[in-house]
Amino acid sequence: MSPLRQIVVIAGLALLPALGSGWWMQTQFAAGAALRPHEVTIEGVAAWDRPVLWIDARPPESFARDHVPGALPLDELNWEEQLVAVMEAWLPEQRIVVYCDATGCSTSARVAERLRGDLGTQDVYYLRGGFAAWKREN
Repeated sequence: MSPLRQIVVIAGLALLPALGSGWWMQTQFAAGAALRPHEVTIEGVAAWDRPVLWIDARPPESFARDHVPGALPLDELNWEEQLVAVMEAWLPEQRIVVYCDATGCSTSARVAERLRGDLGTQDVYYLRGGFAAWKREN
């Protein structure tokens, strides 16, 4: 088998699970699956009558490319130094919404849980659909 053909076969095999996973996640999202505790949709955030502090849990290079206006970066690798800016910006009357890349990203849920503990508030949520959901609406 030629090297080019081997590459095509390997890429095709790698693509099948990714497509299946993407389809399943999109189906769950589109089907309106029930929200998990502390999970919120972009429509839910828009309906709130309280100010929101957006937290970007994606890697620094993703934040640098694009982010929700006014969002603060807070990723798991740079937690200690980035948490200071979050604590300085957060007002107790604000709800906090954490997002990562898309529906299948669990980073935002972990960051939100850790923030609830560090800030001592339950008003920390993670965004269903992540940054992709925010981009679709804005």
